[in-house]
Amino acid sequence: MKELFKNIRSHAAVAQGDFGYLFRKTDIPPLPAAVSRLVVEINSSEPDMDRLTMLISSTPGLAAKVVKTVNSCFYGLRVPVDSVKRAVTLLGIDQVRTLALAFATMDALPMPVYGEFSLSIFWTDALLRGALARILASKSHGDHLEQVFTVGLLADLALPVLLNGWPKYYTPVFAEYLNGNRSLAEIERQHFGWDHAQAGAWILQSWGLPDEVVCCLAFHAQSRSELRKIGLDDTLVAPMAVASLLPSVSRVRLPLLEVFRDEATNWLGFSADELLRVAEQTREFMEQVHDLLSLPVTPITTLLDGLEQCVASEKEGP
Repeated sequence: MKELFKNIRSHAAVAQGDFGYLFRKTDIPPLPAAVSRLVVEINSSEPDMDRLTMLISSTPGLAAKVVKTVNSCFYGLRVPVDSVKRAVTLLGIDQVRTLALAFATMDALPMPVYGEFSLSIFWTDALLRGALARILASKSHGDHLEQVFTVGLLADLALPVLLNGWPKYYTPVFAEYLNGNRSLAEIERQHFGWDHAQAGAWILQSWGLPDEVVCCLAFHAQSRSELRKIGLDDTLVAPMAVASLLPSVSRVRLPLLEVFRDEATNWLGFSADELLRVAEQTREFMEQVHDLLSLPVTPITTLLDGLEQCVASEKEGP
């Protein structure tokens, strides 16, 4: 893995753009003190379980999110946990700390007042894609499921920062994305020469998050051909990239669902039956955690129903 991330860093798109200059007038929020201490502990060579548990438990709402997620179908615990310490004991420090890191970082983001930006939709999409990336990764990258979930959850963290800091320039791009059938990254590259994945990686790097999370997030919006050029199309970046193709619950359109279906099939090797099971597992997870952040149920159901119909139609053939 060290060699992989060395390879990623050597080609990192993050290093190709001067985001320090691009964001010089943008208010990048600092991490709250408790979250900063959590990041320091996570990055230490030998994280202390008791200290990590204390930091998670002392951050408002964070412990509840971690415990709720751990009790979901993802982990298959026979007996539900009722505390962070119990979750750490049963799952290990690595799994719990990645969950805590993802949720704590998302909570630190400022939410824009832009009329077409919905906090509930943002969180719904983040959880859906994080869950989906984790499920897709289980087929060939089972040793890195929590890292994949973390990156999937944080994949779009730059959006509220860009909408807040660059409303004049970024709002038209975001509107074009909402009203069309192209990916956000494609539109961003056309207008700016960089995308929100690169911007998000820069933000995470400025916050001091682990290098592997920063590097993987930087590449999640790349195509298979682009990743193949640098030898990353068969790594854990692949399930993240495919999961990012799942349309937002606010943009449930057949052409977008077909793009996701085809890439999951041709790139990751999922059969139609396997993809239907992926959709079912994603639905089970969302049913168990949707109340965590008061997420809207109908858009989730609409998206997953549409995905299942899209996959089933391909399975049945013409």
